[in-house]
Amino acid sequence: MINTGKLVGLTFLIALAMIGGIAVAQTQPAATLPAAISPPAISSPVAPLTADELPDSVLHGDLLAVVVLDLQTGDKTAWNNAMMVISGGRPATRPLGPNDPLPMGLDQSIGPFFNMGAERICAGVAVANGNQVETIAIRLPVGSSDNLAVKWLRQNANAAKIDHDGQWIVAQLNSSPAVRTSAPLSPQADDIRQNLNCWGEEVPLKILYLTSDPVRKQLMRGGPPPDPIAPMVALFWNAKYLFIGATLGVDPKVRIRWEAPDEDGAAAVIKGFAQARMKLKQPNNGTGIPLALVQVLDLIQPVQQQNAAMVSLGEKDLANIFAAVLVASSAGGGGQAGQAVQTPVAADWVPTDPGVDAASAQMRLILSAIAEYDRQNHALPATLDDLAKASLVPGPEIFHNPRTGKDNGFIYVKPAAARLADIPNPAKTAILFEEKNGKADDAGLAGYANGKVAMGK
Repeated sequence: MINTGKLVGLTFLIALAMIGGIAVAQTQPAATLPAAISPPAISSPVAPLTADELPDSVLHGDLLAVVVLDLQTGDKTAWNNAMMVISGGRPATRPLGPNDPLPMGLDQSIGPFFNMGAERICAGVAVANGNQVETIAIRLPVGSSDNLAVKWLRQNANAAKIDHDGQWIVAQLNSSPAVRTSAPLSPQADDIRQNLNCWGEEVPLKILYLTSDPVRKQLMRGGPPPDPIAPMVALFWNAKYLFIGATLGVDPKVRIRWEAPDEDGAAAVIKGFAQARMKLKQPNNGTGIPLALVQVLDLIQPVQQQNAAMVSLGEKDLANIFAAVLVASSAGGGGQAGQAVQTPVAADWVPTDPGVDAASAQMRLILSAIAEYDRQNHALPATLDDLAKASLVPGPEIFHNPRTGKDNGFIYVKPAAARLADIPNPAKTAILFEEKNGKADDAGLAGYANGKVAMGK
């Protein structure tokens, strides 16, 4: 299978993250915060993206995917609030400033784009001359320095070549000269600009997956797909495109549009999805997809709108899906969706700064992983590294403290008890602290054995 590239992979994971949440927001947003923007009906006429919004630079070759990330509509406050809501926290009570951290690994992933002042990120993954071509374009404000953008592209994206196209900094991420051979503008360019706006102009995260014979041949080099999903893959190659859009803020939503050739094709997509879902629930189905994630498919119920199969996921759906993702990552894929329980926000919560809230969300996930380790091993972990080795946390970014900026920003203090259940007073036994000068910071945030996180004395 083709490697779709770091940025597209990252953005797709962000879209999946928008599909998940453990709890809806428990307070109303402050009046100063921007409200989430609801996409218009599909039937509403929407102007296609302009070349300034989606440059030709990322539309060359036989395209597999095109990504648009608008950092003005989806600003730092919108990203923060979306991730806080879906992770069981609460939205910020004030707009985030340039130095405020983002939670849940976003500070490392999209934080650099905010730091460089980027207005918009566009990316294209294509096949040209039988090779994979990945292109990223970053639009900066007029007159701003491109030093940070160029530095990031060279250090993090392994950019082989960096060009300038008006306000855009354009980089091709492949190192082989043969791959960098110029490919003609995609014949689908006009359709892409239209279809990426099928839900309106003010949707900050848009991904379009496209089909073509060259792309299909390249993707299928890895062999046929597993039997349970083979019919859906076949339907995809007959489709025009698959669109994923996400709104952010305090009311995040994910919506999917699978455009088939005709109304019969859309009906076939809905029927095929139901059949694939049943096959995936069978044991030993050969896909390796964790049961917890398969059960999530029950929440995804496409409906037909003329020649399109549509999926719309609101906060309750997103909550259950993200919980299942946590189960799959913390139980080796064998857990049940109902087992995913993250500590709720304390009843006495009061508004704090975004850094404290972001670090608290991180610590609640770590405490959940400690509880899962205890359940699986009938013992407490010796160190936080044990959680990573057992794949009980999504990734090492969880140990990054967004409040202090340190990658190993938390310290675990193993209690004297053998297991959590043996701790006499778990509500008053702190086992996780923020790190300061290599030691546990008693004055910082503390995570307790009952899963609660609170500020120390």
